[in-house]
Amino acid sequence: MMLQDLLSNRFHLLVHRETKIMPSYTLSIRKDGPKCRAHTTTTASESSSPDPRDSSSLPTLGHPGTLTWVGTNLRLTANDSDMKSVVGLLTQVMQAPVVDETGLVGRYDFILNFAAPAFMTGGQSYHPGTDEEALPDIFAALQDQLGLNLTIKKVPRDLLVVDRANKVPTEN
Repeated sequence: MMLQDLLSNRFHLLVHRETKIMPSYTLSIRKDGPKCRAHTTTTASESSSPDPRDSSSLPTLGHPGTLTWVGTNLRLTANDSDMKSVVGLLTQVMQAPVVDETGLVGRYDFILNFAAPAFMTGGQSYHPGTDEEALPDIFAALQDQLGLNLTIKKVPRDLLVVDRANKVPTEN
C-alpha cells in the first residue's frame, strides 16, 4: 500500500483494474482421466536412487517443483506439488499465461520429460547420433505422460491498466 501511495503521489500514477477476454493456455484433464501419481509421504531411506524417467521412484524430498535442462530437452519434476505450482512452471515454459481448468485439488509427484520449445533453444533441437533422446513436445508429453491437455482458449484475464503516469516524479 505504501508503494502504491508513493507512485500515486510522486508520479501521479492513475490505474484501474479490468477483466478482458484474452487467449491463454488452459490445462485440462483428458477424457480418459489424469495419470498423475498422488503424493505419498515416505522417508529418505525409502526414496534412494530414483530412476529419473520413472515417476513411481520419484523422491518426495526437496522443492515442490523444478524445471531443469537435460541437453536441449526439459524436465519438469513435481514433488508434493499442487496444480497451482505446476501451472506456474508451465507458464515459464510457454512464456504465456496458463490457466488451471483441471479441478485437481490434491498434491502430486511426477517427472515430465519433453523437448524444449524452439524459442528456448535458439532453434536447436534433438541431434541424431548423440546420447540425447528425442522427446515429444510439451503438448504430447502432457497428454501421454500425465493425461492432461494444454490448449489455447479465450479466457477472462484480470488486467491492471495504467491510465496516466508522469515520466518525471514530483520533488519530495
